[in-house]
Parts: sequence; C-alpha cells; structure tokens
Amino acid sequence: YRATRSEGARPPHEVTMRVATDPLDPISAEAIRHEFHVLRTMDSPRIPKAYGHYESDAAVATSHHPGVSLAHILDAQREGALTLGAGTAIDIAIEIAHAARHANGLIGADGHRIMHGHLSPHHVQLTPSGDVIVLGFGSRPDRRHAAYTAPEVMNGEKPSAQSDQWSIGAMLIEMILGESLYTGVANEHLSASDGDIGHWLLSVCHAHPELDIPLKTMMSRDPGDRFARGHEVLKALLAS
Repeated sequence: YRATRSEGARPPHEVTMRVATDPLDPISAEAIRHEFHVLRTMDSPRIPKAYGHYESDAAVATSHHPGVSLAHILDAQREGALTLGAGTAIDIAIEIAHAARHANGLIGADGHRIMHGHLSPHHVQLTPSGDVIVLGFGSRPDRRHAAYTAPEVMNGEKPSAQSDQWSIGAMLIEMILGESLYTGVANEHLSASDGDIGHWLLSVCHAHPELDIPLKTMMSRDPGDRFARGHEVLKALLAS
C-alpha cells in the first residue's frame, strides 16, 4: 500500500506498506519480519530503506518509489508502444547488478550473505527521475518464474550470488530481444531446469557482439563458470 507516515516530530512523508494478508499467520509474519531486518542491514540508493516494523500487524514500512516496474516496460515494448535501445538495457542491468553486489557483500542476521533469490522484472522499479530500484530483498518468493530462475535453483539448490547473476542476464536478454527466455517452448520448466537458452543467447550475441563475454559468462549452465564476484559482472557490463 502507498501510505503517509506521520508520527512523532518527524515531518509526514510517503512510504510503501507491505502487510501480511493474514497477520495471525506465523509464516507470513516471520517473512515480513525477515524482510525488515534484511532491508535495515542494507544502505543503497538502489534498494528501498526500511522505516519501521509493526509486529502486531505483520507489516513493514519502506521508502516509496513512484514509477513503473520493468515488467510494465517490457509489456509496452511487446505492444510496440516503446523501444528499449541496447545501451538503455545495459544501463538498467548495471543498476540491478549494483544492487545485487551491495546485498551479496553483506551478512544477514542468519549469518549468511544476502541474496535476492527471485529477481524478475516485477522486482525492478523505474522512477520518473531515472532511478532503478530493486524490490523484494528479504521477502519470501510466492512464485519463481522459470524465465528468470537459474537452472540450479530450478533443480532445488539454494539461491546464490551466481543465481542472481543469471537472473540479471535473463532480464537483459529479454530487454534486448523483446521476449523472455523459453518463449514458445513446449515445456518451459523442463527447459529451465536444463538451462537450454542457446537460441536466445546466440540471438543477442549475434546482434550485439560486445555482450558476448558478459552474457555467456553470466548465463553459464554451471554456476562455477559464472563471474565469481559482483565487481566482475559490473566491469564486463560497463565494458560492453
């Protein structure tokens, strides 16, 4: 929900409220609490700030970022209402990679590095001022979309910095081609489990050879063959 926060001596300002559908559900309440603590750990202009956790209501207040999601932008592109140039697509991917690098470099309350784990265009917000904000850190994934999920995660492994990297590459491919991975395949989940992206990857790299190294590394079937560190992802994308 979009809300106005006006408490104490602080001046009123807009926030986004995430509220559990059932505040008495302990799983949902714990997910909201976890999201608050994860967001409070981070400090990046590309990630919402946590302002408050309201335990009795199973709610969290975060900074409000107006605009539209990358999913809406991609829908508009498919409808012919706009065109994303390759340079703009790479710029957006770089901003997402900055957010992921910031998170992956921090240790959460559970003692593990912070991962997003379910990055998709729905979690990327583009504001009127040109900022790119990555939403959903710390939140429980309701449903992962096969097109943005690394094959090892599809096969039951835990998300990692390398699986977040795959998701960024998948979004970059979609921004350039105008269609998501596995579009038109008979069994999307089977193809995603195999990481069978050759058609889409080669199409982008043929049209934009400067993306050959970053994308083929980010989208390697084996996570061990992807970039080991977040700054390497950024360096490769910036070079392109």
